[in-house]
Amino acid sequence: MRYPNLRYGNPAEFTFYALGVPLPVLARRLRRDERTVRDWLWCRSRVPWWVPELLRLQHLEAELRHRHMGLGALPARG
Repeated sequence: MRYPNLRYGNPAEFTFYALGVPLPVLARRLRRDERTVRDWLWCRSRVPWWVPELLRLQHLEAELRHRHMGLGALPARG
């Protein structure tokens, strides 16, 4: 399902990919201030469209890297 306004990302998808990642690490990966990322997580401000996309691509790349190294799949989330 697409988020209705294409300028903004899906907050649920952002929360899914941010699960288990410490706030300073997430802010560094997104190259944004911790306060900005915290506002996105707490739904104080809207998430830009590129944030969930970038996290999704980073996650897919990490899975592919694990597979190429013969380590199997990434550990389950949650």
